[in-house]
Amino acid sequence: MSIAANIEPLKRVNGHHARRPDRTLPVQDLAEILRSSASPRVWHVGNGWIPGNDVTLFAGDGGQGKTQVAFQLAMKTASGGDWCGLPVRGGAVVFVTAEEPVHELHVRAEDIRRAGGWSAPAQPLKIISLADRDAVLAVPGEAGMQPTELLVEIEHLVQTISAKLLVLDAAADMFGGDEIQRWQVRGFFRLLRAIAIRHECAVLLLAHPSVDGMRSGRGYSGSTAWNNSARSRLFMTTPTRGNNEVIDPNLREIVRAKSNRSSCGSKLLLRWTEGAFTSAGGSAAGILTSASAKQAFMESLRAYTLQGRNLSHQRGPSYAPALLAADPASGGLSARAYATAMNELFAEHRIKVEQYGRPSRPYARLAEVADEALL
Repeated sequence: MSIAANIEPLKRVNGHHARRPDRTLPVQDLAEILRSSASPRVWHVGNGWIPGNDVTLFAGDGGQGKTQVAFQLAMKTASGGDWCGLPVRGGAVVFVTAEEPVHELHVRAEDIRRAGGWSAPAQPLKIISLADRDAVLAVPGEAGMQPTELLVEIEHLVQTISAKLLVLDAAADMFGGDEIQRWQVRGFFRLLRAIAIRHECAVLLLAHPSVDGMRSGRGYSGSTAWNNSARSRLFMTTPTRGNNEVIDPNLREIVRAKSNRSSCGSKLLLRWTEGAFTSAGGSAAGILTSASAKQAFMESLRAYTLQGRNLSHQRGPSYAPALLAADPASGGLSARAYATAMNELFAEHRIKVEQYGRPSRPYARLAEVADEALL
């Protein structure tokens, strides 16, 4: 009996054909490969953030700003320049969204332009809004995940304009399978990776994590195949202190949660300003410590004021940085951190020195500037 006859009963496993006699194994010999030098890895966003010819999963809870950040990347790719302080490969872009109408992207583009984050595009940026229609790109079939006509049309557009970036927003609308079925998830990524490889195009797939995915920091939901199938994975959050209290509502942190071709764990800190995200500058740890110290300083100042306990900006028994650093309830930060926070709060006009006591013998204390005074 032939080998083929022995495997004949294995018709299909998990929707896959066990025998595929019409296909030829893509066998290559390592000795032949090594006869020439390998070309360097291609990055769409430099320093190991987004590979140039593969799929990156970009996850974050709704409302964090994933679409805005991805749209800024698309605009920077088409126009050239850095994205949030990182170098970007220029080229044409296809931006597909199942969540936003074209009008909303128009508004965002004008906000980004006003914020000084965009110049006239040198390459095409094609927008496809599927907010009011079916956006499924792949569905389960007898021989694995099958592309829909929509995905075929999108790939044709990628090929036509020689796109270097394809943004897909978001996986929940575009994946037509069961997210806990590993073979379906892997099949979906295989289809997207094929587009990336065939057209030398970075694919950025946006996704929403589950509650457990956010709590654990995994940044995805469903099968672990979502993590394992992506060669690169980014996770966007709003930084919080140990008690899950938001440090600064305008700060966002993007963590390089997975990268098969560079180091993991790197962080990119962004600040929302005038309708766009920009690099917050400096180290993430330093900026978060500063933001946390300012928040802790303000909270402690309010508490001390309610208790009738006066804090001073001058060194002495009531010197605020020293008292707050020694107070277990005020955040556990150092006196230096509180002193820096106090000076920054003065510069931001959020605190002031006010006089109290008898006119003949006035005293000075720290006070919060009323919101009305900031207008």
